[in-house]
Amino acid sequence: MVPGHVQLVAGGAAPDAATRVTGISGSRLEWSPGIPHRSPEVFSCLSSFVDLAGAPPERVLDFARRWGVLKLCEHGLPRTHHPDCDVMHRDKDAPTERHAWEPIERWDQFARRARVVLSITERLRSGGIGLSEEWADVGSPPLAPGIPGGADWHWLAEDPAAQRLAIAACVTEWLGLAALTPQIVWADTAPAPQVDWWSRGASRDRTSQLFATLAAHLAASVMSPIGLYRCDGCDQAYLPPHRRPRSDIRRYCPSCSFGDSRAAKRDWARERRARATEEGG
Repeated sequence: MVPGHVQLVAGGAAPDAATRVTGISGSRLEWSPGIPHRSPEVFSCLSSFVDLAGAPPERVLDFARRWGVLKLCEHGLPRTHHPDCDVMHRDKDAPTERHAWEPIERWDQFARRARVVLSITERLRSGGIGLSEEWADVGSPPLAPGIPGGADWHWLAEDPAAQRLAIAACVTEWLGLAALTPQIVWADTAPAPQVDWWSRGASRDRTSQLFATLAAHLAASVMSPIGLYRCDGCDQAYLPPHRRPRSDIRRYCPSCSFGDSRAAKRDWARERRARATEEGG
């Protein structure tokens, strides 16, 4: 499931990397249009984003400078959630996106929700069930068939079927906020049809490309036939980039393998020192 319109391709440039993040002012992340630049490996986008849950503002700033911004409107949602919405401006009379901003608090909330969706999906697909404290981090499930109105996370406790409904509703909600719809495409050189994602009713300059990438990647992770796995470095659920990891070695998410934490490298160095000590003793 590779969404071509949002350019979710390995090594490609994240479309919202065309924004210039100017810095942090209080509780705001401020930005303006910039020159497109290449992002890090696209497959690490979602895992890097969920790492922002509970992170200091400086981490959000660093991520935004690499990947771009969410382009949130005054409702605290991606502006694509409604055709009349636009990004928030420091100057409400500004005719363009110059001097736009968005609350860092909303970044944390979206990151927490994505992290919990991945974690609970991994538990459900492994025969377990989502934890009460995880659902409390999500908040009320979105309205969807099978979910009673006004339901909160208590309704989900100890009921795998209800939790599966809620996870599906959460991911569907993200796709809706990003204004993404699936389209079946079959290229001349492709052996089989593929699912592509397109932003309906929004031109490219109005689409929140980062949020669209995150939403499409979240959907692909939840539905992946490979399955989700628990990282031995950060204990977060993740989708392996290429194939199922071996069961006889440690497993690491893209952030711990290639990101700033380098947990895989640290563990390898620690084990190497331990072996050298045993051999020397």
